[in-house]
Amino acid sequence: MRTEIQSPTLLLTACLLSFATLVPAEALTPVETTSVLYMKQEEKMARDVYQALAARWEHVTFRNIAVSEQRHMDAIDRLITQYGLTDSTPAEPGRFSIPELQQLHDDLVARGAASQEEALRVGVLIEETDIADLKEALGVVTEPMLQRVFGNLLRGSGHHLQAFQVALGTADGTAGALTCGTKCGAGGDCVAPNGNGGQGNAQGKGKGKGKGNGNGKGNGARGGQGMCLQEGSCPTGQNRGDCTTMANPNPQSTPAPTRRGQR
Repeated sequence: MRTEIQSPTLLLTACLLSFATLVPAEALTPVETTSVLYMKQEEKMARDVYQALAARWEHVTFRNIAVSEQRHMDAIDRLITQYGLTDSTPAEPGRFSIPELQQLHDDLVARGAASQEEALRVGVLIEETDIADLKEALGVVTEPMLQRVFGNLLRGSGHHLQAFQVALGTADGTAGALTCGTKCGAGGDCVAPNGNGGQGNAQGKGKGKGKGNGNGKGNGARGGQGMCLQEGSCPTGQNRGDCTTMANPNPQSTPAPTRRGQR
């Protein structure tokens, strides 16, 4: 029987590598620890909401971004393991140990069940909230590894937000039908349909003249509101809850979810 004798240098190297894979939790401040554990559940909340809305509406944006949110969770799981943190996140979909995230999940799933368009608005709200919370976290963490991971998550959430905004532009499978108005008419081309155009806050094209909200043209002189046939008529970053639609003649802005800084 032959006994292998390992050199002291090899043994020392192995010990150092083993130590480097697990950084003590004491390496993080209490605020940093809280940020990591909170962001884990916030990313899970996003994933679970998107999975629920994907099952309800079968919209590819929800399916794709739910997969991406799982990758975000995996990245935070690696931080939890590396720093030896205790993760209280329930494995069951739709369940959270942080009460405000549990309530937020339940509210957003219910809100998104109203219509596909409202579901996409929920996606926008989640990503806007995630971006705000990640920026807040980056303002208080100093550990380089946390800064790197949170920075990557922030960029990913920016891409998610853009995807939802693009999808929201064709939420009905058509160009949409927004009424040009003070809040909605500044960002795009307002085209009044035949016989229902008007002059107002946005530019339009057609065959006649009228009066109303939207500098549009119709088939004759007729007062009214020109219909914005492009969702892009909402200014960038404008909550589409402020825009009037045929299905929502009395618009109200959808309140944003509670941010970490408002808790």
